[in-house]
Amino acid sequence: MTVIAKHDADEAARLIRSWRRSRGISQQHLAELADCSVRHLSFIETGRAHPSRNMLEALCTALRLAPMDVQRLHHLSGFAIAAMVPCHDAGALAFRNRLLKQMLEGMAPWPALALDAASGIVAANPLAMLWLERCAEIDALYHDGLLNFILAWSHADGLRHDVGEWERYARTLLQGAHRERLRIPEIMDPVLERVQSEGDVPATWLAEQAEMAEVPRIALSICIGGRSAAMTMPIVSLAAPSWYSAAAFPDTRIVVGMPIETEDAAILAEMAESAPVSAAAMPSRS
Repeated sequence: MTVIAKHDADEAARLIRSWRRSRGISQQHLAELADCSVRHLSFIETGRAHPSRNMLEALCTALRLAPMDVQRLHHLSGFAIAAMVPCHDAGALAFRNRLLKQMLEGMAPWPALALDAASGIVAANPLAMLWLERCAEIDALYHDGLLNFILAWSHADGLRHDVGEWERYARTLLQGAHRERLRIPEIMDPVLERVQSEGDVPATWLAEQAEMAEVPRIALSICIGGRSAAMTMPIVSLAAPSWYSAAAFPDTRIVVGMPIETEDAAILAEMAESAPVSAAAMPSRS
């Protein structure tokens, strides 16, 4: 049985009532849309009854809630959802893409890119696009039409020569991929199968990691035009506003190359001068 803190339950009830009223929907109409009785809906809105997961999802659909509001309501009601409910609203997707473009360009001159749930590279800023050019024509590095970050680092023809401690870095990436697999197996299983069949890595590295290992600080190199600069590449999720308890776009992550020394920062800045003008979506393949 799910135990819900009273203040969370009260807030969930208030939100459902508020969202219904702001949309001009009567209790009768919402009850019909959610396939429940008006009495039960009234009890939910006043906190006298807690909705089941199925009822909560029916209410979210009937109220046409934004993905971050769906995430918030599930959390307040004691239900964790594995992944963000897909958003098919063109306006919301356009906002996310504008946000990514602004963030990636704002990280210049450091290389930065955005990943989807499967670690496909959906967008990159100028220097990152220049760095990834040599991977763009290698079919084995693509998954579901996008150049894949994990495949790019695990494949012998990819980026593995850009890191001195390649084994350590590759194993760290694969541990992270396995942790994601526990959350979204339907997305990560095909990626890990590709790594196993084409990535040329020992089978023991693909063993599932149950424990959260400490993320090491591993130096990578970005090599362009015969010059190289040392950097680390932290991966972070897009965070929601502080009043939300979870990420607004939990399956969109930003990767940014941070120079290790002052000299590396100067080299990256010089490299960026020869890069394209602005951040853009990465090329895709069918």
